[in-house]
Amino acid sequence: MDERSLIEAIESGQIGSASLDVFEKEPLPADSPLWDMDNVRITPHISGNAGDFELALIHQFADLADLWLDGKSFPLIVDKREGYAVRAA
Repeated sequence: MDERSLIEAIESGQIGSASLDVFEKEPLPADSPLWDMDNVRITPHISGNAGDFELALIHQFADLADLWLDGKSFPLIVDKREGYAVRAA
């Protein structure tokens, strides 16, 4: 990621907010301006690994596999032009 460009885009308002867990230098240096931005959320790489995360992931995989095997559409698909998941038609 181009961290300097991201910071400039946030400061200028081109980007309204950001949630980040990957940085050019790991861990994020203490003097990074990202730490002081009210509209930036910084999480560790392990933020999703909590509680019964693995069990929930297994259930999600099984549910999606069932849909695929039954020839049904997934509830969410990634629109590669937009770069994020959208509801399936």
